[in-house]
Amino acid sequence: KFKNMYGVSLLVETFGHQFHIGLKESKALLKALKDILEV
Repeated sequence: KFKNMYGVSLLVETFGHQFHIGLKESKALLKALKDILEV
């Protein structure tokens, strides 16, 4: 479960850098993903 969470945050970080979204947006996106995946 933790490994999966790490993968998700890594994915969000990569996505954030690629599309130049701010850290705040990345965190919001990560939180939304957490809710969706119920991690």
